[in-house]
Amino acid sequence: MKKILALTTALVLALSMLCVGALADLEPVDVSPVRTDAALADFNGTWNAYLAGSRNAMLPVEFIGIEFSLIIEDGKATLTMVHRGIPTIFHIEGDVSEGVLAGDAVDETVSLSISLHEDGVLSSVLSAPETETLNIYYQKAEDIGGTLTASASEPGAAPADALSIHTDAAFADFNGTWNAHFIEMYGTKLPIEALGQEVTLIIEDTKVILTLYGVDGLMEGSVSDDVLTATADDGTVLSFSLHEDGTLSSAFDENITVYFQKVD
Repeated sequence: MKKILALTTALVLALSMLCVGALADLEPVDVSPVRTDAALADFNGTWNAYLAGSRNAMLPVEFIGIEFSLIIEDGKATLTMVHRGIPTIFHIEGDVSEGVLAGDAVDETVSLSISLHEDGVLSSVLSAPETETLNIYYQKAEDIGGTLTASASEPGAAPADALSIHTDAAFADFNGTWNAHFIEMYGTKLPIEALGQEVTLIIEDTKVILTLYGVDGLMEGSVSDDVLTATADDGTVLSFSLHEDGTLSSAFDENITVYFQKVD
């Protein structure tokens, strides 16, 4: 159960980051009607997901960073979800009624309903206690292309995957007012507008002020080995790196990095 909670949290977090800004630019999912005459044999095969999301917020699986695959054979379905290289596998047994294959996962409090649509697309609804319901759309492994689309507006020039560190940075190089312009979360880079909030950083030698969600956090900074380390009164520590292209970055945790640009 812990694995499904972790996967769901990662997915819902990614979607919630988009809900204020980029979500408005997502195209609605347009799916054909369910094949009410579908039999068990019609579901058989290997199916790969290409859209997933919570409620009406659907995104390409590459954008979310979670791989989903579904293997079905005569009412027995194996759902595999891979997040950050860690697979979670559920075995579901069920029967078909009016084009929907439904069942509960073996040894898990997880339920899955699978629908076969007239255009050959498969959709599923994954439910678990105390989590958001996940909607997933699949195509058969041998199929190419897709009939469903979801796209976000182009975010512009995202920071490069590997930015060179300014190796001789001093306090004077960090000083100034910096506005966040991108956030990288679980390997996905999004424009900061997706947060619906401005993130601002003011550095004046040892004085560091980070404004996040309208709250100012005062920290004391020091520079060592080309990295500015800022420490708050409560012991919170943030590290800031200055890159050769003038970008400033800070890893808020192992999954979230914020990129800043200096205000002219």
